[in-house]
Amino acid sequence: MLLVGLIALLVPQTPAMAASSATHQATETGWTAVLSTWPGQGYWNGGPLHEGRAPVGYQGWDAPSTIARSYFMFDTNPVRGKRVLRAEFVVWNSFSSTCLTTPVELWGATAISPQTTWSNQPQRWQLDQRYVPGAGQHCGPSQPISFDITSYVAQVAASGAPDVTFGLAGNEYDRTAFRKFDTSSSTGNRPQLLITYE
Repeated sequence: MLLVGLIALLVPQTPAMAASSATHQATETGWTAVLSTWPGQGYWNGGPLHEGRAPVGYQGWDAPSTIARSYFMFDTNPVRGKRVLRAEFVVWNSFSSTCLTTPVELWGATAISPQTTWSNQPQRWQLDQRYVPGAGQHCGPSQPISFDITSYVAQVAASGAPDVTFGLAGNEYDRTAFRKFDTSSSTGNRPQLLITYE
């Protein structure tokens, strides 16, 4: 698979790691978007969005304008109590309002559910920020964005937590930074949490 090959190139392995470690692709248990213009509306697994993409940032091109954030939850039961050697969260940028380089923030968050809305968001904290060019459509093919979250997932595994949630946010004041990330199984580019452990 292309993505697995990409991660293999990104993650150097020592002979000891290769002999004793395993890589697990965590199962996504759900995702949701929250939109500021509709603060009480839930978008569990896309719902009323009617498309397989998760919006992030300030959508100021069409009326009504809105701020969008998206959250993704994964099952971590298979790595509970394991020693995590490497963990990556990978998403595919399939639409950008411009091709400019703008920030994408990755958050850790408490659990999400179908009741998650703009007015009922999980607690959240920033884990990382990447400045990446626009991708998708007029900016060329969809492009992966990879976040190294090894230390955070190691803490989750050590705690015995059954799941982990991540949030994506963008510049919420600049419409040129608005993006959408692929969530469709048909493309093979769904968000992925890849964990190497022993």
